[in-house]
Amino acid sequence: MALELFQFQQIAASQIADRYVEYISEPIVFGRGSKRRDVPFYQSLSAITGSGKTAILAQAVSEIAALSEVPPVILWLSKGKVVVQQSYANLADGGKYNHLLADITVRLLSEYDPDDVANSKEALLYFATVGTFNQKDREKSNLKIFAADTDNIESNRWEALKVRETAEGQRRPLVVVYDEAQNLSDQQTTLLLEQQPAAFLLASATLRFPAQFDTEVIQPLRTSGGYKDQDLISPVKSATVVGSGLVKGLISLEGLNAPMEETVAEMLTDMRETENAAKAENLSFSPKAIYVCNTNILADDASQTDDPQQQFDQRQAPPITIWRYLTEQCGVPAEEIAVYADLKTHKDFPLPSEFTLFNGGESDYEDFVAGD
Repeated sequence: MALELFQFQQIAASQIADRYVEYISEPIVFGRGSKRRDVPFYQSLSAITGSGKTAILAQAVSEIAALSEVPPVILWLSKGKVVVQQSYANLADGGKYNHLLADITVRLLSEYDPDDVANSKEALLYFATVGTFNQKDREKSNLKIFAADTDNIESNRWEALKVRETAEGQRRPLVVVYDEAQNLSDQQTTLLLEQQPAAFLLASATLRFPAQFDTEVIQPLRTSGGYKDQDLISPVKSATVVGSGLVKGLISLEGLNAPMEETVAEMLTDMRETENAAKAENLSFSPKAIYVCNTNILADDASQTDDPQQQFDQRQAPPITIWRYLTEQCGVPAEEIAVYADLKTHKDFPLPSEFTLFNGGESDYEDFVAGD
């Protein structure tokens, strides 16, 4: 059964689409001579985590595509591979939000083909991390999901995206959707503006954008177009989201100033109670307890760094001391403990085989969440 949008989600999506259609009919022109250009439409979706930003943005681009004379190309971006994977799974065929994208083909940017752009009668939506086109980010990112064989292939694809012509010679408008847009950088802004996008739809719980975007997009809209903040932002009230039941209205937090052992013991007691409650309710999942700590310091002196060149039972890094306390004092089986951290190790002093360490960042994330 297709998920229905909440009324506040539909209102936000339609406001974005309506504003786009109104703007694109007579866009603001900025600059002089060879630097004269159309300023892209900009709209920021300001909404708390859990408000359904993906659904709102999907509905917005669907309405934009339906109202466009030439079906657009939509580039859906985020900095984190995990965020992109989740959005792609939700919007691709079989995803819970796919029905929102009527007459829009959903693919990965690695699948970009100029022939598709030329011959398809539908709008085309491509997912990517910013590391796909941003060399600085690419060097730090694992891009296996995008099957990028070489940097040259990615460069060619990026250049092809700039053309995006139909078989009739019409250039498709480009709509850039950026989820978690607080990660937008000056370099990314420059590269994206080279594509001459028709629109930027930026979603974030924290409205904070780089100087380049402010200079090239926001300020021209304000100075030449007279736009004010309320014209550039589609806000979703947090109280409305809470009232819909999408997020909890009350969260209980306890602050403990106590030794690690005492805190972990209390956490385990709470977890056992939660497990029993889950079984009583016949829930399909098992609760998990998460202990967040610093990584490569001394457990009893945060000003000092733990030395990985020593025997395991002599190390004092918090992940190790917590793991040892759980297994040696609390009777927790090692196979039930996952350590997700950039814990420093040394080849001459390996970790025990039963110590399960996920230290690959995003490249490890799928394996990490797949386990129990």
